[in-house]
Amino acid sequence: LFTVLDFNGDTWQLCCRQEQLRYCYTAIGRPVAAVTTYTAAVDPAGRLHLILALKDRGLLYARWQGSQWLVDTLPRNGIILAFTLNSSGQPHILLQDPAGKQTIHMYLTGSHWQQLSLPFRLAINPLLLQPLTQDRMLLSGYSLNEKGQQLFWTVYSPANGWHASRFINGHFPLQDTYIY
Repeated sequence: LFTVLDFNGDTWQLCCRQEQLRYCYTAIGRPVAAVTTYTAAVDPAGRLHLILALKDRGLLYARWQGSQWLVDTLPRNGIILAFTLNSSGQPHILLQDPAGKQTIHMYLTGSHWQQLSLPFRLAINPLLLQPLTQDRMLLSGYSLNEKGQQLFWTVYSPANGWHASRFINGHFPLQDTYIY
């Protein structure tokens, strides 16, 4: 969604474009050095939330609190697959572990990060990680197993965790799968 991240002294310029609309946020504060990639979300109050990947492979979660940035170091490293906020504005992150063998769901409850290993491995970034009512999350994507990829959807709820995946159709053999 966000396409530009510029550091200029003590300001950050984040811009995104969606069809004809262009949104820009100017954040003031000491920028974080050695950022390689980032992803962003905006909560219902208009506050910016960022996940920053650093050159040393560490991950930071930063959120604007109206007058200052609050920054947490995430307890786990990995490749950021998806980031969104639930209906209460709490962050949910999907990570691929550094070895690429496991997909991890991290979410913040209070001041503690919770971690769940998903019962499947995502083949690529999910097609959709969408907040639902009552802090539930909808996930759709391709799972990867020894037979190939399968298109699926599942729902996360705070009370029950991830529900069993529902597969939308059959397997897609790996050798015939093309991603553009």
